[in-house]
Amino acid sequence: MAKRLVLSALLAAAVLWAGCATPYMTAEQAYFAGDPAGAEKTITPVAEQEAKKNGNMKNLYLWDLGIYRFAQGNYDGAIEALMQGVKDAEQIHGTGKTMAAALSSASSQKYVGDPLELSMAYLYIGLSYFMKGDYQNALVGFRRSLEEDLSKDETRKGDTGITNFLMGECCSRVGKYDDAIVAYRRAIEHEESLMPAYATLYWTLKQQGNTSDLARIQGEIEKRSGKEFLAQVDSAAGQGIVVAMFAGRPSSVKKDEFLGSFRKRDEVKQPVEHWELSGGPKNARVDMCLSDDMHEHFKDQGGLGQDAKKQATRAVAAKAMSSIPILSLFAPSTDADLRFWPTIPGRVHVGYLPVPPGTYDLTVKGYDKERNPLDAYVQSWTGITVSEHKRSLVVLTSWRTASLEQAR
Repeated sequence: MAKRLVLSALLAAAVLWAGCATPYMTAEQAYFAGDPAGAEKTITPVAEQEAKKNGNMKNLYLWDLGIYRFAQGNYDGAIEALMQGVKDAEQIHGTGKTMAAALSSASSQKYVGDPLELSMAYLYIGLSYFMKGDYQNALVGFRRSLEEDLSKDETRKGDTGITNFLMGECCSRVGKYDDAIVAYRRAIEHEESLMPAYATLYWTLKQQGNTSDLARIQGEIEKRSGKEFLAQVDSAAGQGIVVAMFAGRPSSVKKDEFLGSFRKRDEVKQPVEHWELSGGPKNARVDMCLSDDMHEHFKDQGGLGQDAKKQATRAVAAKAMSSIPILSLFAPSTDADLRFWPTIPGRVHVGYLPVPPGTYDLTVKGYDKERNPLDAYVQSWTGITVSEHKRSLVVLTSWRTASLEQAR
């Protein structure tokens, strides 16, 4: 609770300085309370105003507006807002100045986001196209998301599990099965417990007659989820319901305690540690798998090393010069930028129910670290349709809000 108050206080201070605190905070609160329509209504006038004047908060407003629209199933509107929000960032990110912009940009300048925030904007663009059934453009969005998913560790570039998994789903739907297999394998490589990727990889290999690795994948499914789940995957013949849960709050941003002007990410405690998915003809229950902890992604987002050193050096120099009257006039500005995108998820979980064609109810339930049920975190939805030879995707943009329009 204390960290949540700190998060709200930091964001409130940042947006107050930008001159538009009340609508921004009111919209964010409405969204997390399960009212994305109210959030959109609140933020739209200020987002349009900021976009018109090309203001410093434009991109944050537009990205939030995109998420609010996505949560309501308005995918065209989401794409429009998110694409407007990435234009400025594209001019800086991808030019080799990524972290310089993220770490040293003053709060008086236009906000273009951390590298991972730009990656997430493209993820939501790809997801919006996916839910429209436009898989080719969805693939473009997902590829751009992975390109912006930078890291100081070469092996972790483009390692967002949910994005790789969704690329596999896209490729499967357009008949690019070899590419789907590669994408599923990448998702597993970066998150080895991601059972939905094992299950979809297993069926894709089987469908293609690719037996070289089939026994190993089959063994992994049985070891991790049991013989009964493996039998369900086989009997469902690749059909079923995939549920992607985008939940929790992202890492907040605060000043470095010593330097004061160096912004760093501060992890926000997530109230739910485990999610359970249930539904289908026998009300089967499966654990949803953690595909991505966004705080871990934020910790190593691309090129932190050299740019962090430059910013730290700049801050130390400013601190030293400001203590000498004659030099203080020439001290470099190191105003910390505490703005950040508050409506992206803190974590992403994915679950898969292998079921035959039909219409089903769906329930998600939250648990704490000790696997005690959290009664406040239970939601159910009805009318989830699974068509023959297809998997339906349901996206929960928060534990309260679901995009029930399935990809066609």
